[in-house]
Amino acid sequence: MKRRVVSLLIALVFALTCFGAYASGEETKPYGTLHMYTTAEITNLNPHENTDSDAEDLIKGTLLKPYAEVPTEDGSTSHYVPELAAELPIPQNDEQTEWIIPIRQGLTWENGDKITAHDFVYSMKMALDPKLLTSRGASVAADYITIVNAEKYMSQASSGEAVDFSEVGIQEVDEYTVKIICETYAEQIDVIRQLGRKWATIVNEKLYEACMSEDRTSCSYGTSLDKWMSCGAFILTDFQPGVSYTMKRNENYVFPDLIKIEAYNMVVVKDANTALELFLNGELDQVSLSAAAKEQYEDDPRILEAPASTVNTISINRLNPDHNGLLGNLNFRKAMFYGVDRITIAKMVKGIPANYILGQKVLGNVETGEKYRDLAGAQEYLSENCGYDPVLAKEYYDKAMAEVGLTEVALEIIYNESSANYRTTAEYLEQSLPKIFGDGFSIKLNPMEKNLAKTQRKQWQKGVLNCFDFSIGSWDTSSLAPWNAMKVYCAWYSNRTDPIFDDTYDALWEEANNARKAKEDLAYRLDLVFQMEKIALDDVFVVPLYEVPSFSLVSERVNLPFDHYVPGYGRGYMYSSITEGN
Repeated sequence: MKRRVVSLLIALVFALTCFGAYASGEETKPYGTLHMYTTAEITNLNPHENTDSDAEDLIKGTLLKPYAEVPTEDGSTSHYVPELAAELPIPQNDEQTEWIIPIRQGLTWENGDKITAHDFVYSMKMALDPKLLTSRGASVAADYITIVNAEKYMSQASSGEAVDFSEVGIQEVDEYTVKIICETYAEQIDVIRQLGRKWATIVNEKLYEACMSEDRTSCSYGTSLDKWMSCGAFILTDFQPGVSYTMKRNENYVFPDLIKIEAYNMVVVKDANTALELFLNGELDQVSLSAAAKEQYEDDPRILEAPASTVNTISINRLNPDHNGLLGNLNFRKAMFYGVDRITIAKMVKGIPANYILGQKVLGNVETGEKYRDLAGAQEYLSENCGYDPVLAKEYYDKAMAEVGLTEVALEIIYNESSANYRTTAEYLEQSLPKIFGDGFSIKLNPMEKNLAKTQRKQWQKGVLNCFDFSIGSWDTSSLAPWNAMKVYCAWYSNRTDPIFDDTYDALWEEANNARKAKEDLAYRLDLVFQMEKIALDDVFVVPLYEVPSFSLVSERVNLPFDHYVPGYGRGYMYSSITEGN
């Protein structure tokens, strides 16, 4: 394990050396506007609240965070570099629980105000604020590292235990120095990853306070252009929520030569056919292909493939009191697991059937590149025939119905209306499951706008326990750290949509992510992940369906920073260049 840590540190130092070339090398004149699109109606860019992966470039592109993940100069991979920070985290004790983060001097907001350590500490304080209870607070408190008293500070209103922010392990030492205090031993790479996430970006204090409600329980920061302040590689210049977004290159960015385009524009296009038409007309520089379109363009030289970013699943609202509590019945959840013909559905959506939680993109060993799914320990608890067993499904269904005292049930499934794959899946389930469970079982389809479906799934957190029956969705999890990726089913994770509560599972996650033994012994750590995934499958936290490799067409005028897909990072569109004259 020590050898692995050393190699990571060497790689990071090498990255810093290489990155110096961006600032000191020959200047590249920026040219052109990159035209992208999203299917999500992004209405809030506040990094403490935004949960849309579609908004990643907009937030990371216009704000600073301690560490930024960017392409290497030779285009071979990505690496982390100090952005808001002046250098790598500096350990302060042998236990590696205290870290100093020097803040880069000379940085400013777009209005010219200087940026200091206070900006970062204030931003993290607001993310953890016990009255605001932001969507990203739990991630700030505990993700790759667990920050001392952060969760206690955030949850003090419900716990009744008063905690002052001065007791939280995010401290302003002086004008350009921040101290991070972890609850347990931390590796440098984990500190860097924690401080390189979207929610580690800084917000402007004066504007944030001006956007705060009178009772300080909500904040409208990031909901319109006049409620946003940029300081990153780009300046947000146009923000029409749910319609379009434009950011232009910031000449004062710390590494201006890294940005090779003049502007980055994103528009909302919900319909796949419309998006393809816009691409073919030259109005978009990239378009994702549906299963049908993929076949049509599979020989097109502009087509690019990437591994599936998520495993698509059926969420079952086990807290729903309707239907005599049927959805909370384990036998019913098992009936759903064994009743889904993943192989057939996967063929229909041109995907891979998944009877697992962690997908094919996830690495079990970063050094060797070995996939998690290829590990023997990750295979031994998987069900045969991709989990499809209609006879067993009917047995579980009959047991469940008898236990809750029902003879028939009508359930509803919600899903993102702009996803052709979700629609295909829902329609197949509507037809296939009654054939297994009998005429007394039926499913009603309820397609919704993407954000509305996501909001609906989370209403149980506000006490609306019958907010949904079934929902089709997915999580974009960490590719490089399977132990971290499993946080989406932990009870403490505030951004989760599934009402899962399992103390044994949570304890395993805590051990895998915070115990020093786990961090120093990869085999031990992976065994903890095997146990977590087995629990999730045995208790049917969700019903896994399939994962679909993504295919897209990219305009020939766009020069991507990589000629391949980089695991855990992607293609780095924001760092593209555009051929002049096109």
